[in-house]
Amino acid sequence: SIKFVYHHEIHSYGGYGYWNFYGDVTRFDQVTNEWVLVPGLQGKPTVDATNFRFCFIYDSLLYAYFQWSWPYRTNRNNPIKEDVLYSYNLNTNRWKLEGDVSNHFPRQLGDAHYESTNYILEFNKEGIGILLDKRSLQFKYNLPLYRLSARYPELVAGNTLPCRQVRNDSICLYDTSRLRVVVNLKEIDQAASGTSEPLILPPSWEAYAIGLGGLALLLTGAGIFYLRKRKSPQVMNDSAGRIHEESSWPELHPYIGQTIVQQVLDECLGIQEVASSNIQRNKRSALIKQINEDDATGFHIERVRNAEDSRIYDYHIRFIPKN
Repeated sequence: SIKFVYHHEIHSYGGYGYWNFYGDVTRFDQVTNEWVLVPGLQGKPTVDATNFRFCFIYDSLLYAYFQWSWPYRTNRNNPIKEDVLYSYNLNTNRWKLEGDVSNHFPRQLGDAHYESTNYILEFNKEGIGILLDKRSLQFKYNLPLYRLSARYPELVAGNTLPCRQVRNDSICLYDTSRLRVVVNLKEIDQAASGTSEPLILPPSWEAYAIGLGGLALLLTGAGIFYLRKRKSPQVMNDSAGRIHEESSWPELHPYIGQTIVQQVLDECLGIQEVASSNIQRNKRSALIKQINEDDATGFHIERVRNAEDSRIYDYHIRFIPKN
């Protein structure tokens, strides 16, 4: 969970249980010395533990970034369908969905993390970073911080120091009681090359046009498939019939020639109830290899990238005619 001070009171957001992320805001009551739940109105995000990326505070708003990911237990519906940003108003206690997050914003935390009043800076071991302006919700990505020879060594050294003090956009880093490094994120923003991009994707007519174009292509493809199927129905029916009669894995037969998501594949393979994601992944790989090496099944399972989001893998069930 993240701790912060607002109106002279200590607040906390989030926290993890065994399976779930607890997306509640609490405050520390200095009279009773107990944590008190702060109400969350209007669409509080309901998420799994794998969805939470990070959150930050600016003025009276708490921003929480959640990313799409497979839930631990695939028999549950994942409530997050896209990478999204929510805001929580600490004055009105109301949640608001800000919108979808840009695909250029990295999904994994960097190796080093700095946060000041107005900026957040993260970078990896190669010195490639991202800088987010909390005021405008604009960010710069793929920043070659390693080229800032005057500042990069301090950024690397400061990340290992245990004590930090934030003064506006300057971060003072201490080794116990001695000041060792001062990192100014505003100066880094001015020195870093690159253009800013909105963190939140604005809704535009292009998105609707793309959607209509995709629907038209889908309908055209369906029409072509229907016409081709009418020309040679007997061959397809005979082949599919032989597969149903002779091969194993009957749950996969309705999906031959189609692309399915991982959750549907796991249900067909009978591994959707496996609790551990690692065990589930290993068992899925072993069963796919077994099916693909068995010529008697009459089909192969191929791992393909999702057409809409290349970070997600789907599975195509390809018909293999018998000799």
